[in-house]
Amino acid sequence: MTNHRYHLLLALLLPVLLIACGKELSFEGGNTVPGSSAAGTLSGDPGDCANLTLTGVYGQGLALDTSHKLLVEIAFTTQGTFTISTDTVNGVWFRASGDVNSAGTVIIPLQGNGTPLNPGEFTLRVSYRGSNCTVPFTVLPTQVAPATGDYFPMSLNSNWTYQSSDPDATPADTFRSTSRGGSFNFPGIASPFGLFESAGNGFLDSFYYRKTTGDYFEYGDLDILGVFDLPVAGEYVFLKDNVPAGTVWTSAENVAVLAGQPVRTRLRLQLLAKDVNAAVRGKVYQNVIKVRVTQQVQLAAAAPYTDIESFETWFARGIGLISAVADEPIYGYDVIRYQVN
Repeated sequence: MTNHRYHLLLALLLPVLLIACGKELSFEGGNTVPGSSAAGTLSGDPGDCANLTLTGVYGQGLALDTSHKLLVEIAFTTQGTFTISTDTVNGVWFRASGDVNSAGTVIIPLQGNGTPLNPGEFTLRVSYRGSNCTVPFTVLPTQVAPATGDYFPMSLNSNWTYQSSDPDATPADTFRSTSRGGSFNFPGIASPFGLFESAGNGFLDSFYYRKTTGDYFEYGDLDILGVFDLPVAGEYVFLKDNVPAGTVWTSAENVAVLAGQPVRTRLRLQLLAKDVNAAVRGKVYQNVIKVRVTQQVQLAAAAPYTDIESFETWFARGIGLISAVADEPIYGYDVIRYQVN
């Protein structure tokens, strides 16, 4: 069984929002007549309102911020000022105001406000000049976590249980990763590593980790997707917690064998987001770091590196690895239970 396929846990896709605006929208007055009100209706009203989209993750007790928007499509028939809002439901409401400079259909982002009071399913009503639509939204329970601590705890006997995100998987398709401690050395690396064991469904794998200030290292097979003919042993930094979002780093270059031919390979990593909220298995985790991991190869000397495959790993402060994100057919696993000592 290929090393790492049971640790780099590929799961839970998030939707990508593609928003196209057909007309210019201004919030600074533009050519509108002072005091005039823009006439228009919510697209699709009544009955089947078009292009109503909520963004952000909604957790009980977590105040809404700039990531929480309600995108509303309005067919304006005249230029002028506008104010669009929803009612207040479960402590949450959305609102936007500004100027539209010409007739036409535009998508307007309404800013979310408030703090969700309770978890559950709710319905908001958005209104504009007598035109009304409803939009459902879900508030998830918030997973309470320490305000401090490592994003990948290594304390002795801490453990995490993960379950497959493959829709064809059975409840038995789970495994448990446990920190066993110890002190293990590898050639050319002065600092020792601690042992983690992952066991489940007929397999047992070993993984080795260490941490310095801000950097988390793993030693093992750098062929994290199982594409090379032979293992590629080495260490790499799989997580950084003291750098801003957008930071990119790479592992050392290594020689691998691909279809019988020698190639050079490395891992490229990018910190996509830091200290954000993330939904996993019906719960919201706080203070999450998201890392994009890409396996790269150099097929010829001096040639540029080529991406083979990418996925994301998500780490919650004080909890550890909670999920990973990849396109099918890879799928992966999400955390369902954990104990951090």
